Amino acid sequence: PPNTAQLDYASKFFHKHAPNFLASFPSFRFFPKSDTPEIALLGMSNVGKSSLANAVFRGYQREVLARTSKIPGHTKEMVAFMIGPQIVNVKNSEWKDGKKVEWVGPSRWCGKGGLVVVDMPGYGARSQEEWGRQIMKYLSVRKQLRRAFLLVDITRGLKPNDRDVLNMMRESGVPHQIILTKADKLLFPSGTTSKTDASFLTKGMQTVKDRQQEIYDEITMERKGNTVLADILTVSAGSGRKHTHVQKMGIDSLRWAIMQCAGLE
Repeated sequence: PPNTAQLDYASKFFHKHAPNFLASFPSFRFFPKSDTPEIALLGMSNVGKSSLANAVFRGYQREVLARTSKIPGHTKEMVAFMIGPQIVNVKNSEWKDGKKVEWVGPSRWCGKGGLVVVDMPGYGARSQEEWGRQIMKYLSVRKQLRRAFLLVDITRGLKPNDRDVLNMMRESGVPHQIILTKADKLLFPSGTTSKTDASFLTKGMQTVKDRQQEIYDEITMERKGNTVLADILTVSAGSGRKHTHVQKMGIDSLRWAIMQCAGLE
């Protein structure tokens, strides 16, 4: 696990660089050529991805959601935004065998010293059909992808849809890590938000650890393929919670994991 200095470094990096919306992609072929590392966020539609992204990436709701909500059909597209110091222009053509080849894509992208986050649409009951071949093509083919972060609701555990996506990533050799969301719902069950005594919080933390271990054991038993599975991270976006010392649990650890896989540590 990261030490205090590393967590502090990650926190400062993401507070210094607010997200900038880049583009919304209906198809993998629209992604530009780039040397910038990328990560992907994916999960079921109700897993709390937007709340978590807003906690990890300062200003996500204002800079990304506010813009993509104006794009028709954006919920079915791959949304890319950047975290970093500079935006650069993207070439929209190249010469091959003496002929100029042009393609459609964004006119700008993230420059050196940053990373691109690709926010995937939530998948549903028929994940392979609804979620789309284009998204799996991105995950399995995109060379810039450093890691896919699969969000799972800790209160509900792995659903068949999650298992399908996990198996697809494993079979395709996609580097991935599981993030357990909504830990605050186990720490503070409904109607207990006013309790702050140590014994209550200790009991809540043990419940979280037990649930995390159950999910880890389940994943290990079902594991297929040779893809390296990093440690499971448990987080809480903390929306609406009064306990500031636990409401953002795991956020800086996730930030450090993102920086580490992107080579920005």
